[in-house]
Amino acid sequence: MPRNSTPIQSVRLYLIKDSIQRFEDALRPHANCVEFELDPVLGVDGKAFVRQIKSSELRWVRFLQSGLKDQLPDMKSSAHAAVVFLKVDKRILALVFGMGRYLLKDTSYEADFGIVAALNSVDPKGLRSADTYQFEAVAVHKKTQTSRTTTLSDFEIDTTREQIRSVTGKAKNSLLAARITGNEGAFGANLRVEFRDLADTCRKILINSQSNDYKNAFPHFDNLRRISDPQKVQSLESDLISKLITKNTTGIHMSPPEAIDYDDFSGFAFKNKDEVLDELRIEDYLDSLKDHSKLDLKTLKYHRVFLMKESVEEPLSRWSVFKSLICEFPDGNDICILMNGEWYQIANSFAQQVRDTVAAIKQVDVGLPSLGPCKTETDYLALIRNAGGPLIVLDQKRAYCENTGSYIEICDVLTESSDLVHIKRKKGGSSTLSHLFNQGQHSAFALLRDARYRNEARQHLSAFGKKTVARLPKNKPDPNDFRVVYGIMGTFKGTVAESLPFFSQLSLMFTYQQLAERGIEVCLTPIS
Repeated sequence: MPRNSTPIQSVRLYLIKDSIQRFEDALRPHANCVEFELDPVLGVDGKAFVRQIKSSELRWVRFLQSGLKDQLPDMKSSAHAAVVFLKVDKRILALVFGMGRYLLKDTSYEADFGIVAALNSVDPKGLRSADTYQFEAVAVHKKTQTSRTTTLSDFEIDTTREQIRSVTGKAKNSLLAARITGNEGAFGANLRVEFRDLADTCRKILINSQSNDYKNAFPHFDNLRRISDPQKVQSLESDLISKLITKNTTGIHMSPPEAIDYDDFSGFAFKNKDEVLDELRIEDYLDSLKDHSKLDLKTLKYHRVFLMKESVEEPLSRWSVFKSLICEFPDGNDICILMNGEWYQIANSFAQQVRDTVAAIKQVDVGLPSLGPCKTETDYLALIRNAGGPLIVLDQKRAYCENTGSYIEICDVLTESSDLVHIKRKKGGSSTLSHLFNQGQHSAFALLRDARYRNEARQHLSAFGKKTVARLPKNKPDPNDFRVVYGIMGTFKGTVAESLPFFSQLSLMFTYQQLAERGIEVCLTPIS
């Protein structure tokens, strides 16, 4: 069989939103591109944009020169970028080359095109890597690679709270490509294709992205469904702006919308040459505005989060502020979230599964006093400490766990019945409560697994007498000998579990399942 002489070309493809009809409207402002017409012989409706090359001195070169006797040679970096727009079946597709993805507005393309096209095209038994996004207030990006092609089960993805964001694997149809990859923006493949055949190839990929074949091999992918109703999206965005104008950040957080290479990372900034921040916080963004009362959706999409890099003097404008937001808004019986610049609705069946699970968690009275005048967790624990009695406050008391190689807080309050009580304010939001639930899980696991942890935890109780020390076992305990209790400070309509936001319920469900598998009882207690 003759060898195919067509050279292999790496193709990365984005589907521009249907609302955009002009190629130029998909480019970010001030992209500084030169426009090129396609060869009319091709008979293709399209256009190319190439960014003018801008060289800049590398940041580390300046630092290195300050310590050298002789002058370094001229060392500058150039970021080449190009985008080719093709109109196929009344839709615009963008092929990016070099750094071309940064020429596109990050709200101009369909967020789920690349990943759905890839899930429909990849062999479920031929996966090589998968990126997941834990859709909670504390966003966690995870990248898993395997040494050979395998099935999704080997990636150990927790489908109850992790969404597949990117997948790479062997193509079902080798005529398309040997290996493909897709994320929430782009579909990528190494293809043997001539430029004149690009439109036909893009048409095949577009048709493939519209199939529902992925539901058989990846049934949990639709736990999050993108909201396509423009009126509903407009209503949600109006609620978001109203909250931000009044600085009501409940249920609103910021997080990088993709994994970061921390080897080349110095921080975030909301303005070029602005103060570099180690974390993204919505409060810092609002404080950076001269007048947040005039904030609107256009501003959120225009303002950028700059990813500051050690190796580049001028930061790359990575994401809009809008794309970096994570929000959770109830909408009647539905739960809607904003993530990666797109609005999603939690599948009702999945949401009900979460509600049913946390509703089964027992609500108990462990003898904690009412909140009274206390407004903070610190004030409340001081109230318990000053009252004396059988409740022992262990706030900030940590013991070393050899299994994890770190110090873990024992609990906030230890009861006479060996209940490990962990306390947080409900008003602190989903990220705070997620930390609380993880804290209780880590403490319980350390108590079961680690002799050194148990010994150091008991030493913290020695000042209270031998009977109090005995509340924590010296030897590995039976899981039935203690309980993990989460005390939630706040006001409640119904039970504690019912009053928690969905992200918190999701995090609690995962923690509950992890502890229950080991025979450890989990309970909730309201601190009203």
